[in-house]
Amino acid sequence: MSAPTGFQRHRPPVAHAEPSEPVRTSPAPAHIVLTVNYSPWSPYCGGGQQATHSLATAFAGNGHRVTVVYTKAPWERIPVPDGLPYEIRWATFVGLRSRGGAPLRPLNAVPVARTVAALLARGEPTILHAQGEEGALLPRLRHRINDRVRFVLTAHYPDYPQALARPTTDGPVATVRRMFVPPKFHALGLAARGADLCCVPSEASRRAFANTVRVDESRVRVVANGVESVFTRVQRRPEAVGGPLVYFGRLDHEKGVLILIEALARLGPGTPPLLVAGRGPLERAVRARAVAAGLGERVRLLGWMAQPELARLLAGARLAVLPSFVESFGCAMVEAMAAGVPLITTHTGALPEVVGGTAHALLVPPGNAPALAAAIARLLREPDHAEHMGRAARAHVLKHYSWMATARAYEDHYRELFVT
Repeated sequence: MSAPTGFQRHRPPVAHAEPSEPVRTSPAPAHIVLTVNYSPWSPYCGGGQQATHSLATAFAGNGHRVTVVYTKAPWERIPVPDGLPYEIRWATFVGLRSRGGAPLRPLNAVPVARTVAALLARGEPTILHAQGEEGALLPRLRHRINDRVRFVLTAHYPDYPQALARPTTDGPVATVRRMFVPPKFHALGLAARGADLCCVPSEASRRAFANTVRVDESRVRVVANGVESVFTRVQRRPEAVGGPLVYFGRLDHEKGVLILIEALARLGPGTPPLLVAGRGPLERAVRARAVAAGLGERVRLLGWMAQPELARLLAGARLAVLPSFVESFGCAMVEAMAAGVPLITTHTGALPEVVGGTAHALLVPPGNAPALAAAIARLLREPDHAEHMGRAARAHVLKHYSWMATARAYEDHYRELFVT
């Protein structure tokens, strides 16, 4: 099948190219519909929501007509900023409010499919690109509408339940285990098996994803996330060498924030203060643990920060300490590196791959407070080494990660779907 007219190449205006990248050809305007649960401005949000917004913005900059379907409860008021370069459609979030762990969240696939169906009424060449289990019903919709629609799934989950993996042996025990897997992963499998193409943000998550949702690994492509330019533009301040430690991200178990508090308790009173930027279910636990460890005055919780404010915080940070238990990519780690902040993180998931080696960050085992404390102490003792590592990390990010490059990689995959 030849490519529909909307996916032929044209040369985008030079103004849309990032200064560090050569201008390339890309598809002419076409309709791209992205879907994701929650939104970047919802009370609960994470890397997947921010990545969707960034990708939509990059696509729009390349001349595409872009619509993003987010989800929210009908009575929720979400503070959406003005001037977005793409259209927003809201699908109903099945729950009292759009919070993490909402038990009926997989049912969002129904209102998402209804919202998308209305967008496909024109019959034009369209890419449907889901970011998770909210796309479970889109394969059925894609086949029912017409042959001018392709469905792509990108999975952002940091890990996948082993109970769903292809079993070497099957039996009643395995069956029972699968029954207790969160429904969102069953919904994700429906989306994956019906997709024209599946994508993940790292090689580390590729095999686990393919094995869990039971698709051939050859159908799974790796497309790395980008990094927001606000972090690459910020300049590290001279006083940062005497600045605070910084943690930023969700305050939950998988991000390792309580391990960080435990590690700080092992260090002496001369340790710089820790500034914690973020929100999440462990906020009270972080405060309580800090007080119990005698760190009450040395740990400050700043709440959620917009990206420009966070970039300014990082510009004055001595170290960024992000001890996650698991990551499928590590957006926060790349943002810290982009700002030139010396980074301590963990040797887990995609992080060794994304960080690019020990020249760019110190990696410690996840959940190991003594090792984390030792890494912090080392970089505090060796400020010259820390600053050199931060500069090398920034150069690595500038070379390998941008949302324009991510958009172009997806555009290439979209085009292939229309010519095969």
